[in-house]
Amino acid sequence: MYWFLFVDCSTPVDPANGQYFYTTTTFDSILTLTCDPGYVPSQSSVVCNQTGHWNDNPTCDPIGEKTI
Repeated sequence: MYWFLFVDCSTPVDPANGQYFYTTTTFDSILTLTCDPGYVPSQSSVVCNQTGHWNDNPTCDPIGEKTI
């Protein structure tokens, strides 16, 4: 008998000045981040990992402002 654990990362909250696009929020799902005009994503996508968390929390940063 096999047991499968259902892993869900839950619906993400859109970052300031941007919006996530996705079809599902389960393990291995990918969120794509699109930012408003004048902003760039710190990372373009994130993945739902096996612990039920998104692997990062990208932001939309003003063009010309570098994050460290």
